[in-house]
Amino acid sequence: MTRRLSWLDTLRGLAMVWILAYHLHADTAGVQAMGSSLVTGAHSMGGLGRLVVQAGYQGVGLFLFASGAALAMAHARRSEPPLAFYRRRAARLLPPYYLAVALTVAATWALATWSRPMLDGVPYHPGPASLVAAVTLVGRLWSVPLSQSPPPSAWFVVLIAQLYLLFPLLWRARLRLGGAGLAVVALAVTVVSRESVHLVLAGLVHRPQDETYWLSILAPARLFEFAAGVAAAPWLARLSPRSLAWLAAPGLVAWLAGSAMEGGALSPVSTSLIVAGAAAAGASVATLVGAVPLVGPGLRWVGRRSLEVFLVQDVVRLALGTWIDSGHRVAWGPGSFAVFLVAVAALAAGFARTLRWGWLGRLSAGVAVGDRHPAVLAERL
Repeated sequence: MTRRLSWLDTLRGLAMVWILAYHLHADTAGVQAMGSSLVTGAHSMGGLGRLVVQAGYQGVGLFLFASGAALAMAHARRSEPPLAFYRRRAARLLPPYYLAVALTVAATWALATWSRPMLDGVPYHPGPASLVAAVTLVGRLWSVPLSQSPPPSAWFVVLIAQLYLLFPLLWRARLRLGGAGLAVVALAVTVVSRESVHLVLAGLVHRPQDETYWLSILAPARLFEFAAGVAAAPWLARLSPRSLAWLAAPGLVAWLAGSAMEGGALSPVSTSLIVAGAAAAGASVATLVGAVPLVGPGLRWVGRRSLEVFLVQDVVRLALGTWIDSGHRVAWGPGSFAVFLVAVAALAAGFARTLRWGWLGRLSAGVAVGDRHPAVLAERL
């Protein structure tokens, strides 16, 4: 794989590790941490490390940026008609998704024979409606409770599938409007969509988590993060590792500034600063840690297996939540996170191996053929 694509995989691995750290904090804190603001986290936890962990929900945006950039780089090397693109994306998404549904249901049933399955500090008992929503996939968009259909983290599959549907349109827009034009249009769509969701829900009785969920799963509300990667792909492709390393400081400053003013009238500014800052700082860190023995290869593996990691994490989280509920204490820390990360990676490795067996392997053949080419490796989820 080329060095350029290598740091993109490292960046996606960093984003995934950031998300996992955030989820482990939610599980060990015994609260649903979704929607915590960065500024609130600064006062309640203290310390830059804890602050970064509590802001881990922004790792999804960083991951979307990296995925958009990787798709655009690969598409520039191997242009294909939309139907062929959709076919390969479906072959990549659907087999792992349905296998994860079956695995999560089985794990929940097995844990229920021992104690109460717990997730985010609350009991997890998916009912028949949740199973129907999981099987149909789009049923997750019907209501917020159905978003917790097994596996709960698969809401991301719904989001990325929407963005994949939009990718051919975004690619054409980048060719017609240029990178800057695409970024401006995508930012406008994102801001208008977020404000529209807020206005629609303002007159309804809802929990704050409801609005957070809709802002997380609807593609128009997340469009800028993904489209910014598509827009920046040609520029990123020309950057040398030394140039990327210099982005760390300005990226961190932009990310902190955008997070401090998150929401409100400055939403366009804050959204731009958060995405650009996280992407710049993340790319710089990915370049630096990518050369570290064990750490770099590990992050690249997580980046290449990001879909599997994202889908199986809930099984480990359910086991951990049930363990905590049965009277054991697990505190957040580097040690507990290392154990959690190893458990998720081991399960993801077995999960990925299972996907290569029998009819599952044949079903995913549309992805497997030719995937050794670096340009194809780059566009994996």
